[in-house]
Amino acid sequence: MIIYSNTLFFNVETDEAIILNEIEKWAQRKTHNPRFQLDQNMNKRPFNGSKVSFVKYTTEDLTLANFQLSHKDDKIPGRQWITEFGLRKNKMRLEISILLETHEISTLVVDTPDTSVPLLVHNILKLAKPIPPTPSIEVGDFSKETSAEKFKSEVVDSERKYPIVLVSGNSIDDCLVKLNDLRFYLEGLAKVYFIPIDFDLSKLYEELEGHDRYMPRNGGISIVHPVTKKYAGVPYAERFFPHDLVDLLDKDKDIKKIILSSICHRYNLPNKLRHITREIVLSEERKTQFKAISEEYDSAKIDYSQWQNEYESEINELTQKLNEAEQLWIDADDEKNRLKYENEGLKMQLMYKPEQQDINISVLKSIFHEISDSINLEKSLKVIESIFADRVVILDSAWKSSKGSAQFKYRAQAFSLLWRLCTEYWEGLASGLPDAEARKIFGKDEYSAKESDVVASNERAQKLRTFIYKNEPVIMEKHLKHGIKFSAAETFRAHFEWFSDEKKIVIGHCGKHLDHG
Repeated sequence: MIIYSNTLFFNVETDEAIILNEIEKWAQRKTHNPRFQLDQNMNKRPFNGSKVSFVKYTTEDLTLANFQLSHKDDKIPGRQWITEFGLRKNKMRLEISILLETHEISTLVVDTPDTSVPLLVHNILKLAKPIPPTPSIEVGDFSKETSAEKFKSEVVDSERKYPIVLVSGNSIDDCLVKLNDLRFYLEGLAKVYFIPIDFDLSKLYEELEGHDRYMPRNGGISIVHPVTKKYAGVPYAERFFPHDLVDLLDKDKDIKKIILSSICHRYNLPNKLRHITREIVLSEERKTQFKAISEEYDSAKIDYSQWQNEYESEINELTQKLNEAEQLWIDADDEKNRLKYENEGLKMQLMYKPEQQDINISVLKSIFHEISDSINLEKSLKVIESIFADRVVILDSAWKSSKGSAQFKYRAQAFSLLWRLCTEYWEGLASGLPDAEARKIFGKDEYSAKESDVVASNERAQKLRTFIYKNEPVIMEKHLKHGIKFSAAETFRAHFEWFSDEKKIVIGHCGKHLDHG
């Protein structure tokens, strides 16, 4: 079983001797033998119960090496752990491949090990700064403009070979997983970005042109995979929704290990195919020996070109098969995840079918109206989003504005307006009534179908009332209202638009009175 596989890249100036020395020190700790040394072409056992193997091949332009350490599992009989490190240095860069796997003697060894990262990976990354295609080890923070700008170019870069993990905040400067712990687990394997809960994603959505489908919010996490032709240049993403993560925490599950396991499941096989094995090192050595023999017998006029051509053709064919196998694996994993999310979506649709809502709608109405005086605007939105998921869409801009009006005093009145918006008003429009008829369920001081001429003629005022829905700007002049002062504590506005083809109300703002310009 492949537990972990990865490749780290460093610039050509990095001294490979420093890396090999670090591997030697790591092996001394693992074998409990402070005198252990990496000897040329070593293949010995036991070293305090461990078997070690080391081969190295060096020419003027190339250095290859492979180190392997294997030992039995102290707790699980029948399981062996194998840790390998490969090294390749040429004129362009230094490459370190890592492979951690287990071998079981039979199917009776059923206890599945946790995904883990060899500590030596972190030690190596302390010795030198990695270069692409290895991801940066720093956490990107969307509250810093440079990080957000870098993300926009990085996420759609066709040269990116590593996943990006997006972690959204569930409160100011906080999230459901410790960022530094997650970064440590994913070091050299994935790039981590943090999205504060108060970060306005609307501009980013507009600039990414449809790539916003993978952006998490309210504590969710997304793993954004590299761009592939299969998805027309849009990165595929695995999503972990906030309620799923909370359930995992309630079950004492480790979120960072789950994220690591999900990434390793997708990338372990492709990374293992690129691993610098003992056989690769020995093969390069034999090629040199074969070349020397060929030159020695040149005087005999023996033609080795046919053998060489056949040998190279076989290598090319095997390389092509490996690339095809890697793509098949990625496609299969994508399809599995697509079906998973499609199934979840269908479950949500069934959960929120109107027939089921109608059964308890009057009971829910009486319950929430009893406690509506203690529900702020943000919680009011959460209630209507949960109950009327098939009727209403709440944009990020509305969530943000509701948080900014936490001090609004007339909570019951605002909740009543939002409730009627998603019940009687929605039902009237959905049945085909014109807005002039459907809006009669509101009083004349509770609803306006359009803004005043002053607002309509002011460019800045119009911009404040323009929101992005499905990557398109939508001017939302329809609004619910309470109060007339420009006070977040006493005045409330909810700007929305009705999309008849979808039979949905889209709320773009839910908070204080927007400026007249």
